[in-house]
Amino acid sequence: MPDAQCGRCGADLTLSLQAETEAVRLTKKALCHIEEDDIHNAEKLLNRALALKNDPLPQALLVFIKRR
Repeated sequence: MPDAQCGRCGADLTLSLQAETEAVRLTKKALCHIEEDDIHNAEKLLNRALALKNDPLPQALLVFIKRR
């Protein structure tokens, strides 16, 4: 994990970095569920990922799921 302290103001970024890491993990897990055609769980995981970090990949995957 990168340095968990802001180089400019010294703020502790540990929780922010953990949230970002968890969002990436959830998105990857959702991709596995999409591959297995488990759309319901994939959608839940993508929504959880977006709750942690607003990111275009999980947003695009949700659009993909809804258009299927």
